[in-house]
Amino acid sequence: MRVAVLSMLEPFDGDGLRPGMSRPRARLRVGGQAVIRHQLDLALAAGAQRILLLADAGEEGVDGVLRAARDQGVDARRISDSPGLCAMVSTADEILLLTDGLLSDPATALPMLDKGSMVATLPIEPGLALGFERLDAERAWAGLLLMPGSLCERLRQLPRDCDVASSLLRIALMAGVATKPVDEACLDDHRWAIVANNRIAHDVEAAQLSRSLEETRGRTPGPRLAAMAVRRFSASFLETDRSPVFLWYAALGVLLVAGGVTAFLSVWSGLLLFAFAWLAGRGALVLEEAVRQGRIGMTARSRMWRGAASLFDVVLVVALGLALTDGDWARFGGWYLAFVLVATVAIGEFQAEPERVRVWLADRFVLCVALALFAYTGMLAPFAMVLSALVLAVWAVVARGGGNARRG
Repeated sequence: MRVAVLSMLEPFDGDGLRPGMSRPRARLRVGGQAVIRHQLDLALAAGAQRILLLADAGEEGVDGVLRAARDQGVDARRISDSPGLCAMVSTADEILLLTDGLLSDPATALPMLDKGSMVATLPIEPGLALGFERLDAERAWAGLLLMPGSLCERLRQLPRDCDVASSLLRIALMAGVATKPVDEACLDDHRWAIVANNRIAHDVEAAQLSRSLEETRGRTPGPRLAAMAVRRFSASFLETDRSPVFLWYAALGVLLVAGGVTAFLSVWSGLLLFAFAWLAGRGALVLEEAVRQGRIGMTARSRMWRGAASLFDVVLVVALGLALTDGDWARFGGWYLAFVLVATVAIGEFQAEPERVRVWLADRFVLCVALALFAYTGMLAPFAMVLSALVLAVWAVVARGGGNARRG
């Protein structure tokens, strides 16, 4: 059985504590989730069947961690010292230990844990500078180890109040457990860190957000505006674990309001609201990309975006159809024009050539702002016809050229 040992003993350092307070660093939040919950996710993904949580009696947050582990079907208990650990580990077990406050990249950590006992290490200078424990003159401990449970018995020879993590580390090294280096690049981009205070937590979040913006960056105004807004308000967004979901719901609410305003009140105002709804959805995607980094079980790209984009186009067709026909269902020309415009743009987003055309067609913010401007001047229908005809014409020319090239 693999037994994971997590810790909530070390207080965080830095500002934010009143005299007499001792808040454990494991409760600091990164990406909307406490560090200890990140560690729990990693332990469960690594196959831990029992969770032992080193924490003081009555410490806030302990019951929540234990409950979350039990909800996943594993045995979870609080222990307070080394005798408590020895009582819960047998010689046939493996001990998976994560040091207090460690935030590790699952994509790096999990493969290291698949190949038997090991002590993860870092180069000494960057390791010490970032708060990791010294091993020798050349290496620091990266805060992660896997060792045979039989070695745990040696803890009984140490004082009851010994530092469990450091003691297990020394025991593993003396027993000859192999060391494995962690890629130093993980330190440079904050994918492997000891989260000892709020500043470090914010640095990790900023790095996650920067990678998210890099992955979802665009070359057109819509994605760039969404990225700017998320960067501006990232601190507030990332305080809650459900922030991407809240933003998705906000985008949905604005979208429905936009449809109603376009169809029944003011076409140009409603189309501007469509543009802002698209920005909110794009911002939710950027946030979700940031939050998923370092989180077990989150897909590489949200399925919400594809569904939300399809819903956006459907509501836009209905709203444009009602606006172009003044609500008269018998005026099929307006409905046909609304459908052809949105369908042409939607198909061209994935099929049109060259690629720089596709990115502009994918930017619904630009489309809706342009529609709003022409609606304001009373030229919505002519603009819709010209735009759809232009996209189809360019598409046909490019496709014909590609076909001739293949035949040649």
